[in-house]
Amino acid sequence: MTNSAAPTARPATGPPAVPPPGAGRAAGHRGLTGLRERVRLLGGTLHAAPRDGGFEVLATLPDQVNQKPPRDTGEPRQEAEGAPESALRLTAARRSTRRRFAAALGAPVGLGLVALVSCVLLAQQLTTCVLRPVDYAALRPGQDRGEVARLLPERPFRYVPDAVRALPAPPGTDCAYYRSNGNLLDQVDLYRLCYEGSHLVAKDVLPG
Repeated sequence: MTNSAAPTARPATGPPAVPPPGAGRAAGHRGLTGLRERVRLLGGTLHAAPRDGGFEVLATLPDQVNQKPPRDTGEPRQEAEGAPESALRLTAARRSTRRRFAAALGAPVGLGLVALVSCVLLAQQLTTCVLRPVDYAALRPGQDRGEVARLLPERPFRYVPDAVRALPAPPGTDCAYYRSNGNLLDQVDLYRLCYEGSHLVAKDVLPG
């Protein structure tokens, strides 16, 4: 059941037998059709027809008194409209925090990986320059380089302390150094082999 106000009528004000231009057009034209559509959107009805030698337009609209007005929440409109912006700022802050956390965690991890790779490479170099004591004992001055090379490890020891390199060696010789064992945590004695030309001329055990 709809509560409607009393119909309001606009009586004819003159004696014309035909409606005014536009008002009396057949249904479907813009004038009355647009007005009827607007009334319908408000929940009412529109009646338009000739009456008593004139033209009557009657609109029936719902009673606006019984409709509840929008509830005022008391919140400023700007705050409601600003909510999406606040959410975007919160999201951006969270992303920035995650990036800083990843950077703070990634730096130590990266340094740790570099240190690990360096230790592995160093360990490989130290273990591939070990001349076994039994092979050192088999070497004799005067042997040819090719004969000596069959008993030598893959590479010479490159990290010889300066104090060891400064020890006297036979003049005019070219010397190579080797570790005496593969202990990676302690300093070990070094073997020094000195060549003159293509022959071994001296071998020494030096403190590491």
